[in-house]
Amino acid sequence: RSSKVKYNDYWIHSIDYCSCNKPISTTEDSVARGTSVEKLIGPVHDTYPNREHCWVISNGTRKEYVLLKIKTPVFIRSVHIYEDVNPGAVVKLEIADKRNIWFVVWEGDEPPVHGITNRIFSPVLRRFRISSDRLRVTVDPTKYKAIAINAIKIIGSNIFEPLVRYIPLSDALSELFNNNNQYTNIQFDVDGHLIKAHKNILCSRSKYFRTLILNNMCENQSSKEEPLLIKDVNYDTFVEMLYFLYTGTLHRNLSYNRYIDCLIYSTRINLTAAKNASLERLCCHLKTNHDDIISTYLKVKHLSPLCDQLIEYIYDLCTYSTMKIFHKEAFWNLDKDSMMDLLKKHAERLDAMEKAELDTRMLIEAAALQGTIRISKGNREIDPREEEKEGIVQNITKQAYWHVSSCKPGHGVDKLLDENLETYWQSDGPQPHLVNIQFKKKTKIKDICLFSDFKLDESYTPNRISIRTGIHHNDLQELQLVDLHEPAGWVVIPTRDSHGNPIKTWMIQIAVLANHQSGRDTHIRQIIVHSPTETSSIFIDPKFSSIELSQHVICR
Repeated sequence: RSSKVKYNDYWIHSIDYCSCNKPISTTEDSVARGTSVEKLIGPVHDTYPNREHCWVISNGTRKEYVLLKIKTPVFIRSVHIYEDVNPGAVVKLEIADKRNIWFVVWEGDEPPVHGITNRIFSPVLRRFRISSDRLRVTVDPTKYKAIAINAIKIIGSNIFEPLVRYIPLSDALSELFNNNNQYTNIQFDVDGHLIKAHKNILCSRSKYFRTLILNNMCENQSSKEEPLLIKDVNYDTFVEMLYFLYTGTLHRNLSYNRYIDCLIYSTRINLTAAKNASLERLCCHLKTNHDDIISTYLKVKHLSPLCDQLIEYIYDLCTYSTMKIFHKEAFWNLDKDSMMDLLKKHAERLDAMEKAELDTRMLIEAAALQGTIRISKGNREIDPREEEKEGIVQNITKQAYWHVSSCKPGHGVDKLLDENLETYWQSDGPQPHLVNIQFKKKTKIKDICLFSDFKLDESYTPNRISIRTGIHHNDLQELQLVDLHEPAGWVVIPTRDSHGNPIKTWMIQIAVLANHQSGRDTHIRQIIVHSPTETSSIFIDPKFSSIELSQHVICR
C-alpha cells in the first residue's frame, strides 16, 4: 500500500435488499431482526467459523443477490467475504455510483471448492474512479445444498490511488500462508501439530522440500496422502521456515533463541537465504545486547560448522568490545576451555588488526614520500587555502556543476561547498557513493582536497576512494585509488598524468568504495578542487642587475 493513502476497514452497516426475501424499504433499519440476512451486518463474529451467525441459503434453485451498504462512500480497494460453509458460491461483485449506475468490479464462476470448509474470499477487483457506499453481491447456491456467509468487509479510502491494481506478490503469499486452508495439498506432522501448505510453492522455493515431497509421493501411491512426519525440528521453527519460503522474510518479533533455531535448521536444510536472514537478525541483536553474547556463545560453540559464521562474529564482538564483555560475570563463570578459547581468538584478532594498521601506515608514508598524497594528522596542520593565498593554485570548485549519487535530507551536495567544516554531505544509498564534478570546458586540475574526520564521523569516514576522470559518465577511467586510515583533517590528492603534469579533463568523479568499520553511508565535510596558476611570460617583470639595463625596464 502507498504511504500517502490511508486505507480503512468498513463493515456492512445496513442491507437495502435481498432477493431471497420480499422487497423492503431502504432505511437504515431496513431488515427485520428475525431474518437471517441481517447477520451480515457488523464485523465478523468472534466464533468464526460458526454457521449459527451466518446468512444461510439452503437448497437454492437460482442465483440470489443482496444489496449492502456501508456508512460512508469510499474508493473501494478490496472486498473480504467470510465464507463459513461451502466456499466458492460468490459469482459477481458490483458497486453503484451516485446516479445509481452499477459497475461490475469482479465476476467469475468458480467450480465447487472441495476439501475446504471455510475461507476469506478476496478477489482482485477492477478499479473505477467511483466513490461508492453500496455493494451488490451475487451468489449461486445451486452448487451446494447450503452456503453460509458470516460477514463482509470492505477496505477503502476517501482518496483514489490510480497506481494500485493488484496486491503485491509478497502480501498475497503472506495472506495465503496465514489462511492456510485455501487450496492446500500437503500436510506436515510436527510435534503432533498438523500444518497445511502448498506443494508448488515449497518445491519451487527449496530443493530440500522438493526432494522430500517427491520422495514421499513415490513411496505413497495411495489416493489419500498421509501427513509428512518431521522429526528434526520443533513446531515454531518449522512454521517460521515455511513463512520464509512464502514471503522471503522472517517475523521481526521473534526471540533471539528462535533466531538461533532458525539459523541451525536453515543451515541443515541448505536454505541459504533464511540462514543469512537469521544470522543478520542475531548479529544486530548481539551488537546492542552484550549480555546475551556469552550465553549465545555457549549455545552455538558445539554446533560447528552449522554456526561458524555466528561464532566468528562473537569473536569479533569480544575484540571490539573487550571491556564490556570480559568484565561481565557471565565471562568469569565460563569453564576454563571456553574462557581460553575467547581470549586466544581475542589476541589473534588484535595481532591481525595491529599488523593491518602498520601495513596501512607504511603505505601512506611511502606514498607521502613520493608526493602522491598528503594527509592531515590530528592537529590538522594542512590548509589547502594557504597555496591559494600564495598564488600557487586557484580555487575552481564553484566553476563546476556538482551532483551526488544520493543524500540524506538536509545533507545534500551544497554542504560540500559551504566552507563550513561543521556540516557534511551524507549519502543515502548503496555503495559506491559518487560525487560527480562536471566542468564547462576541458580544465587543468592540480589536486583535490577532501576534509574528513574519523573522530567525528567514525564508521561514516571514507576508507577507500577512487578518483576517476573523463569526458562524461560513460568513459570515466580510474586515475588513482586512495586508501585512508582514520584521517583527521584535509586529505590532498594530486591529480597528475603519466608524465607528472596536472591532468586536463572535463569531468572528475570521486567514488567512495568503502568506509571505516564497514560503514554503509559516508560523510565528507568539504571538497576543494585546485587548478595550477599559469602566468604568461609577457607579464613577468624582467629582473636586471645593471644600471644600464634597468633604465629600459619601463616603456616610456
